[in-house]
Amino acid sequence: MGSNITSFPVLEHPAPSFTTSEASELAKFWFKETLDVSPLVSERDQNFLLTNKKSKKFVLKIANAAESAEVLDFQNQAMNHMAKQDPSLPLPRACLSLDKQQIHRLELNGNEHFVRVVTYLSGRLLDDLPKDRRDQNLMLSMGQFLGRLDRGLSDFFHPAAGHALLWDLQQTPNLHQHLSHIKNKNNLLTAQKTLDHFQEHIAPKFSMLRTQVIHNDMNPDNVVVNESDTSQVTGMIDFGDLVYAPLINDPAVAAAYQTVSCADLFLGTTDILKGYHSINPLQEQEMDLLPSLIVNRIAMTAIISEWRAKEHPENQDYILGNINRTWEVLNRLHKQEYADIAEQLKNSLN
Repeated sequence: MGSNITSFPVLEHPAPSFTTSEASELAKFWFKETLDVSPLVSERDQNFLLTNKKSKKFVLKIANAAESAEVLDFQNQAMNHMAKQDPSLPLPRACLSLDKQQIHRLELNGNEHFVRVVTYLSGRLLDDLPKDRRDQNLMLSMGQFLGRLDRGLSDFFHPAAGHALLWDLQQTPNLHQHLSHIKNKNNLLTAQKTLDHFQEHIAPKFSMLRTQVIHNDMNPDNVVVNESDTSQVTGMIDFGDLVYAPLINDPAVAAAYQTVSCADLFLGTTDILKGYHSINPLQEQEMDLLPSLIVNRIAMTAIISEWRAKEHPENQDYILGNINRTWEVLNRLHKQEYADIAEQLKNSLN
């Protein structure tokens, strides 16, 4: 591997491939009773839904072989911290095993894996909700939820908080090494322009922004909504992309997914921003960068997806997901003036 290439092993190593029966055996570290075990979809780790005889549910999480115990402890401690800081905010909780551990180590086919169990949040995933039912109140609720989470994490730190994760917007320069996986010339040009814009207009200002531990992945697969009132967020899952980064990156990630969904940068952002700002007020210099960060995150999603789909063809359908829509929206956004959008967003808060 060349000296100019930065490696991100957790995205390069294939996901674990344990069987349901093996997962059932692993669950015995946490439960004496027999459980119903069923697989769940995931990106780079492997998850199983556990259900006991009283229909109470948990999630068994088998980490990627390249994931360190320190990073997993970072995620667990963040969940533990939130349970104390804001106990009414519905988030997963790390469960103690029968011998009072939150993480167990095991080996399979020569690979070391770490296993955890977390509580299950009931409700409906936002990704399963039709787009015509994703209303303004739901976007406000998403922003408020994320604002509460970031407010609760503001005084949390961990020795592994600064770990390198390609999904961190601070790692944008390292996306250049994956541009060769984009075969469509127009998409490639758009990706290059986005990365150049980041380098010229965003990177020099990162050092002036507030930083803290953030969730970094409020995507529709991680947002849980109320079954009977789908305008209310009732939980958020998956602390796998938790990282120490500029605070503004968190609402930027959330708004990026909604911008792709509605194909409009302002509409995809304004209500999430209002909800977030009402709970955890943002600074003007943060909002000035928000539109650019949103577009950068959309480009990041497209570039990483193209690369990982070729690295892991067995999981290609899940990795690529909405890739055509993502490129279509990204190409369209490059015709907009980000500074104008930032002013419109700031005005909308008044």
